[in-house]
Amino acid sequence: MLEALTRINHCIGISVRRHADGSRISALSLSRKGNQLDLLKRLKNATTLKRIGEEFEKGSFVALTISGKGIVTKMMDKQGDKVAYDFSELMPGADPADFYIQEYDAGLRRFVSMIRKPEADLIIASITAQGFQVVMLTLAAFPVARISEQLNQYDSTIRFDGYEITRDEQGHWLDHKFKEGMADGYPIKIGPETIDEQLVLPYAAAFQAMLYEQIDPVQTAHPQVNEHMRNFSRGAALKKRGIVLLAAFFLLLLINTICFLELNRSNSALQDQLSRESTQAADLDAIAKKINAAEKLAGLMGYGKGQKKSIMIDQLAALMPSEIRLTRISVDPPTTNRPGSKKVLNFQDLTILINGHCPSILPVNEWLARVRTLPWLKQAELKDYGLASADTEGAFNIIIRY
Repeated sequence: MLEALTRINHCIGISVRRHADGSRISALSLSRKGNQLDLLKRLKNATTLKRIGEEFEKGSFVALTISGKGIVTKMMDKQGDKVAYDFSELMPGADPADFYIQEYDAGLRRFVSMIRKPEADLIIASITAQGFQVVMLTLAAFPVARISEQLNQYDSTIRFDGYEITRDEQGHWLDHKFKEGMADGYPIKIGPETIDEQLVLPYAAAFQAMLYEQIDPVQTAHPQVNEHMRNFSRGAALKKRGIVLLAAFFLLLLINTICFLELNRSNSALQDQLSRESTQAADLDAIAKKINAAEKLAGLMGYGKGQKKSIMIDQLAALMPSEIRLTRISVDPPTTNRPGSKKVLNFQDLTILINGHCPSILPVNEWLARVRTLPWLKQAELKDYGLASADTEGAFNIIIRY
């Protein structure tokens, strides 16, 4: 998908065959979707370049090939690894600066084609003025070298639209000839699709431009045209980097969103935990308050202060004379509310109230004398003693404070 956004996906191949009495214009619109090339609009036997602007979508990229009058092609044998050649041997007395030159290496041979700059620039200017952008210039039939395997030509000779190309067993070109009207006599196909002979060169030119970065195109060294292709390549590279950076940005944004959602989920979990702990703390606080209230109540009742009450009662009982009969022992007894006062439960702290009967007050006084010797006792007094009649035991109340 990224490649589709940064490559030429639509190109018009234009062939200008120049004659002594004019030119023949052929054109083909080629588009690419994925790995599929589609041959779209076609133009044949036009006599003026204005037909290009009338028939094809303006603003498109154009791959131009010029052949016929004004094109000079020289063939030379390559000498080992020697790359450079002497232009003066090809065109004695001519200045190479006056020409656009195209080189095609075919095995042990090199084909050098050239056209005078004003002649090529006139054609390019006419196409550009109609709103098209020329990104590749080729000469003669040499763009066909990059599509020969697609043609239904299986022997050593390829013939189409007046051209005859002879190849060796490796497919390298041995010779290149042109004769008007020369053809094989049967339809030419590119893959499964039949194509008119006039459109083979436009197809080859457009094919080279669209696969510019994947193949080694045969083209002239035209500064302006080549700069257009370089600008497109740089723009495509910049667009590709922009797309990658944008994708990386959105990826980081996605990661950030996922992290934010995860942190938000963790924060919610922590808030829930904090809420539970706060509730538990509140419950513990309520329990602590209840315990504190119970402790206060126990303190009011005298629990936990001084001696153990059961031991004190045992010691009191051990000192009691046999004549005394106990009816009640109250430890920290409740106080009696006064009439009309608010009913509040209070206790007599650190107090033991003893009720009993005795036929005589003497044993009671003796018991009081004995209990006053206990170390934990602070005060012991007889509150009252009385006889209901001569035949009954006297009732007494003793208050002990510890």
